Amino acid sequence: MKSISVSLSALFLAVGLLGGCGKTDTAASDSAKAVEKAAESTAEAAKDTATAAKEVAQDAATATTEAAKDAVDATKDAAAATAEAAKDAAAATTEAAKDAVDATKDAAAATAEAAKGVAQDAVDATKDAAASAAQGAADAAQGAANATQNAADAVKDATKPQ
Repeated sequence: MKSISVSLSALFLAVGLLGGCGKTDTAASDSAKAVEKAAESTAEAAKDTATAAKEVAQDAATATTEAAKDAVDATKDAAAATAEAAKDAAAATTEAAKDAVDATKDAAAATAEAAKGVAQDAVDATKDAAASAAQGAADAAQGAANATQNAADAVKDATKPQ
């Protein structure tokens, strides 16, 4: 009986396997459809993500380009303002230099006029001093001549026989 029970067990197992095989095809088919739908959904989500990432990258590139253009424009404006300021500073410096030259000329003329006046005063003072010295020398010479004459007269008088 042992061999029959084993054979019956093997028979039920084989029938169960064969009976389940037909059902497995349907389940496998449903499972394959579900996997296929999941793969399609994943592919579509990946495609949507790639499209969104592409749009974000394009928007970022556009924003970066616009920011770079704005930076270039700002740099150009700053360079123009700097050039204008340098031009104004150069004009102001030139004007200040002209004013300084004019002031120097005026100061030189005033100094020359003052020096001329001082020199004239010195010439006049020298003339007066020379005239005074000459008069003093003349007076001294006259005094010496008078003293010599007086001494000569006194010697003459003293040597005269009495």
